[in-house]
Amino acid sequence: MDSYSFVHGGIKDENFLDFSISVNPIKIDWIEDVIRKEDIFRYTYVEWIEDKFQKIFGKSVIVAGATEAFHIIGYHILNDACVIIPRPNYSEYFKVAQFSAKEIKTPWYFVNKDLDLNVIEHEIKLASKKFKKIVLILGNPNNPTGIYKDLEEFFKLNQNIEIVLDEAFIDFVENPKDYEKFDNVLLIRTFTKFFGIPGIRVGYVKTKKYQEIFKKYRMSWAIGGMGYTFLNTLLKNIETVNSFKETTISFLKEQKERFKEFIYTKSDTNYFLVDVSDIDNFLNFCHSRKIHVRDARNFGLNLVRIGLKDKKSNEKLFNTLRKWRG
Repeated sequence: MDSYSFVHGGIKDENFLDFSISVNPIKIDWIEDVIRKEDIFRYTYVEWIEDKFQKIFGKSVIVAGATEAFHIIGYHILNDACVIIPRPNYSEYFKVAQFSAKEIKTPWYFVNKDLDLNVIEHEIKLASKKFKKIVLILGNPNNPTGIYKDLEEFFKLNQNIEIVLDEAFIDFVENPKDYEKFDNVLLIRTFTKFFGIPGIRVGYVKTKKYQEIFKKYRMSWAIGGMGYTFLNTLLKNIETVNSFKETTISFLKEQKERFKEFIYTKSDTNYFLVDVSDIDNFLNFCHSRKIHVRDARNFGLNLVRIGLKDKKSNEKLFNTLRKWRG
């Protein structure tokens, strides 16, 4: 399997403990209010809430999660570009790059259990000899490793290319950097992961150069009534988010410490990689115990990825890993 296999987490059987998805296991107090609202019974226009949203989140464009943002990028920003997607990375990057890119480069940059930015630098230098337009797509924190990198110096050295920075998991990072000052960096963020709401597709992009493109090509009513209600409720309760983030990060630190004997490389987010040696047998071993984890082979890794859940569920997984290793 490779990075062009568009496989994601999730399992249909609701009786399984699903560790293949990487969303926050903790729920913020007001999230249940979103489900009970009446906005799902009417058309809701994102423009109604965007001004209020921008007062808190800055100049941005609301989209139906990172997926809609990447589809717009694939069709309208990657045209005739040399697109560099260092591996391992989220498979959707490779999918959308095929929409209109002239050429796609996929250097492997996970070296000695870390992400080597020098590999990307080398690829950019090679591409600049042949292509006028170069677009780099990065996830930070990286999916599937969970590694978060300080990209400040890297971005300073590469202001002559376009950079798409996916920060889907940024809210799980304790002290993240802010890269809005770089005009060539297009930031993508989503609320799905941090608020544990994969059924609600809502996120936003921050870009000076391409703002009008996103406004022009985003779908009407794409976030739906549920997404609209989520944003409305979030903005009304915005003062609760910082303490919720502190609680989340503290819980994840505690749980990752519990799993430290299994973690393949240091992760800065809510998921981590594990080397189980025989993946197929391990998946069967887990399924016999009603547990599902993420096969990371389509990322190009002979590992599994685990997204943490609540304490009780994590303990069951921990015991399963212990039994597997004997």
